[in-house]
Amino acid sequence: MPSYSNKLVFPESFLAALRTIAMKQDEHLKVSSLLEELVGPGGERQPSDTEVRAAVWEASGDSGALQLLLDLLNTKLMDLEENSGTEDRDSELLQKTSTERLGQHACYENNSSKETNGSTTQKHKWMSIVYRRGQKELTRLFLREAEHALQLALSEGN
Repeated sequence: MPSYSNKLVFPESFLAALRTIAMKQDEHLKVSSLLEELVGPGGERQPSDTEVRAAVWEASGDSGALQLLLDLLNTKLMDLEENSGTEDRDSELLQKTSTERLGQHACYENNSSKETNGSTTQKHKWMSIVYRRGQKELTRLFLREAEHALQLALSEGN
């Protein structure tokens, strides 16, 4: 295992799945030959899960899997921003919505009214913006982690 593996925030099982998905045809052939060496040419026994994971890692390393992860995260971030704008836009909307909510709250207190449908709509709008912004922020943080992990993998020749 590479020296950086204990620094990764991504679970090993997740990376193993990504490695398998990202494998190219020549890597598939290499895995097959590695497993054939382990179990014998006639396939006297089934390889264990650990042996399969080790063969996949040996054949493909981490860089392909991490590049696939980067591509997936970039696509997700672009989809989020395409549908609802950037994090900065969300911040502007949150500030505007918070200001509107404060104004409505003051109006309701003066009229001794309880929360109405308009207030509930504003609350839902605010919660939706917070949720979208959180999705974008979390995606961006995972993207940074994946970039860092890819740099580590490439520096070790994986």
